[in-house]
Amino acid sequence: MPNTKLSLIDLKFEHFNFKRLGKDETESIEFEPKFILKQNKDSKDIYMISIKATCQQKNNFSIEIELTGIFKVEFQNKEEFEILVNNAVAIMMPYIRSEISLITSQPGMKPIIIPVINLSK
Repeated sequence: MPNTKLSLIDLKFEHFNFKRLGKDETESIEFEPKFILKQNKDSKDIYMISIKATCQQKNNFSIEIELTGIFKVEFQNKEEFEILVNNAVAIMMPYIRSEISLITSQPGMKPIIIPVINLSK
């Protein structure tokens, strides 16, 4: 097995909240992710990355979701570290997108497909 510089140890949803606000699907959909990075105190190469995202459509619905991933990250310099963290977030984002699509695919709603986000910007 090859020695990788980025390894996923664990992934879990920490929080999920859905609120139906009405049935007006005419407003634009707002999606705002926030990223939080914390280093493990006991092991310097273990990092916790949380994505807290809100997705809402005025007068239709509001979703709050938080996904946390635990990663082992081995890096030589700051630039390599940033690339690895961006890759970790890229690994996690499909789970956020999928969960939002799943809940909005239920009866009485128009499914919401969050587009892929370019993290290299």
